[in-house]
Amino acid sequence: MHALCSVIKQKVMLTFADMSTVETALEGKTESILNSCFNSVFFLPPELDVPEEEQTLYTKTMIAMNVMLRALVHNCPSSRMREEMCSIFQALLHFFHSQHMHVRTRALYGVLRMITDFIEKDWYCAANCGFIYESLIEVYFPILGQLLGHLCLFSCGQHATRVPATDALYRLYAFVKRDRRTALTEEMEKYVHLREKLQDTNFACDNLCSPSDCAKAFGGYLRPAERMDVVLTALEAMVDSNIYDKGGGLPV
Repeated sequence: MHALCSVIKQKVMLTFADMSTVETALEGKTESILNSCFNSVFFLPPELDVPEEEQTLYTKTMIAMNVMLRALVHNCPSSRMREEMCSIFQALLHFFHSQHMHVRTRALYGVLRMITDFIEKDWYCAANCGFIYESLIEVYFPILGQLLGHLCLFSCGQHATRVPATDALYRLYAFVKRDRRTALTEEMEKYVHLREKLQDTNFACDNLCSPSDCAKAFGGYLRPAERMDVVLTALEAMVDSNIYDKGGGLPV
């Protein structure tokens, strides 16, 4: 486990946040920088084990990480957004395989932060053209299927990981549904209409959803390659039973 010791961790992350305002300062370096930051923060002791005299320092360090992630999304030019989003999510996904529950939970809250900031970004301004003509999902969300696979599995796990995973799923579903509703292929549209007619999913904010519900709800809005990524992630999870509930991958 890492230790807090001083304000250095938060100052480093806030410095990276400031550097993100300079267009080329972090180009090609984001993933390696984030890996270092996440390693130093995610492996801190669980919050309940942090000594009382370090609680304020702990809270400020976690806030600094959120500030850094938000800055990386909001300050990134649209021309580099796809590359940066992929780098950030890949850095976070790496920690999903940690043997430590609190590490996985922190990585999930990082993903939730990223999804929230991505949705809230001023895309009309970022596009420099007044309108977005292409799907934001298509252009800027390169690992959607892989991410959904992990979130679906964590949503049926223990409470600590289920809460951020479920919140992320609901936010992502609302965004994907809105972003792709007018760009569905004929096959995708038939699937959406079939699910609406059957009403066989229990995917709503006031209900605990199963991986099967998640897969059905998202299915009509995913491209074939994205659906395959969800399935492959579920298959991997059935092998990695130390991290996921092995039964969670079967319904997907």
